[in-house]
Amino acid sequence: MITSQPEDVIIRTFSISISIHVNILSGTNVKSEDSISSDIHVFLMLQLNKIADKVEMKYKHIWIVKALDYLVSHTTGIFIWATTAAEFI
Repeated sequence: MITSQPEDVIIRTFSISISIHVNILSGTNVKSEDSISSDIHVFLMLQLNKIADKVEMKYKHIWIVKALDYLVSHTTGIFIWATTAAEFI
């Protein structure tokens, strides 16, 4: 497995060999309806629920919904960002 930015030398080298190219979206290419955003949403929801269960909160559900909206939109498809944010929180 080789991961790379789509640089010309990489594209030329591997276009002549037997390979399967898979584009993994990140950054501004990620839309809220993409599967990676859904996966990150589920991951963060589970993590935020664990955090909220440890702390007594009056409006736990509202806090989680607002936090999810903010956090998922800022991950831009980068799962490590989500895990780092969850660990920090």
